[in-house]
Amino acid sequence: MTGYSRKITWFGTSLVLGCLISIFAVVNACEPHWIKHVYDCGEVIQLDDMSLWQVHGVDTGQTKGWKSGENVMFCGEQSTKRMRNVDKAENEQHWIHVESITPAGKYHVPSKNDCLLEKN
Repeated sequence: MTGYSRKITWFGTSLVLGCLISIFAVVNACEPHWIKHVYDCGEVIQLDDMSLWQVHGVDTGQTKGWKSGENVMFCGEQSTKRMRNVDKAENEQHWIHVESITPAGKYHVPSKNDCLLEKN
């Protein structure tokens, strides 16, 4: 292989890798938010932008302990979103899978967090 063809091959490989990295960055873009409210024992999270997010299944074990004012990192494409509470200790920062329930009428926001009303 001549020096010229090595440069062309290197350039082509670099171009392909650069495009893949750019696509991955756009698809998995992350944005910081903070928690406005936690409802239904961690099943629903409301963020500072007033959006409501349904937490998937077993992940509510993590979100039950989340508090208003804590910071989260929110990532993913439109159909698959996930968030992580960055105010927790590093070993407690798990990615939580969520689904949007923001459209009006899809979810009735309770007046109080049901977890506070549970009896021991």
